[in-house]
Amino acid sequence: MTRPMSSSRVSDVVFRGCRWTLTSLFLAAGLVSIAVVRFGPASVRPETIPWISGWHIAIVGSVIFGATVFVLLRRMTQVVWEALLTAAAFLGIWYVFLLFGLPLAWAIAIASLFTLAHLLLRIVLVHDVFFLLGCVGVALNFALWLPSEVLLAALAAFMVYDMVAGPPEGPVAALATRLVRHGVVPGFILPSNGKGFLSSVDDAIRSDAALLGTGDLILPLLLVIRAAAWDITSAFFVLAGLVVGSVVLGFRKELHPRAALVPLALGTAIPFLGIYLISRL
Repeated sequence: MTRPMSSSRVSDVVFRGCRWTLTSLFLAAGLVSIAVVRFGPASVRPETIPWISGWHIAIVGSVIFGATVFVLLRRMTQVVWEALLTAAAFLGIWYVFLLFGLPLAWAIAIASLFTLAHLLLRIVLVHDVFFLLGCVGVALNFALWLPSEVLLAALAAFMVYDMVAGPPEGPVAALATRLVRHGVVPGFILPSNGKGFLSSVDDAIRSDAALLGTGDLILPLLLVIRAAAWDITSAFFVLAGLVVGSVVLGFRKELHPRAALVPLALGTAIPFLGIYLISRL
């Protein structure tokens, strides 16, 4: 879901600046994901370290389950939300560097440094890089573990849910608004210009920056990663579809909170499904 962070009224000039930030975010995440899958040492890929992959998935799954339960019970406090989001991103970053071939201790140390920087510096650039790497790691974990059919079905299901729950009056927008008001940013901050990346997160919350939820990056990224596991050409085709989807999302005229997953999901699913069906012939 994308939404202006200060109010529902944002000028077209401000939002036009966010368009390129939005597209760059998806392009960067896709390129990092492809690099990990295609150029990471085979000895540290998930299928060769099931004990790590298994409990990593269990922890991330528990975080998601716990968040869902608390949301349904409406008992999530600011501290709990911050802890869950930070823990999930930490695990994701650790996994990215582990798959790049770093020793376990080094991967944990680097993830810890990113986490400390995120908690202490509170700068938009650091915040976005922290969540970008975290989302890539979470997506890698699930995409290299689940079958292609499951990934497609999950993306379709979440897309339908986003269509129902993502509009301004829906529960997703209400939850995001409530979190932002309490100083918790559950996603990426998209400033309207380059200087915005050097501003503080608190200032960005009060500005006309836009917010993109982490799920809107993780879900379509699953298909990019699965395609990268096939071959690099397929990966770039699916990534191109994701970038096109982000461009379509960025050039919409509506500036109020809305579901963002539909163009992103369709942009990745169409080329992914085409490649998948051709490979089955």
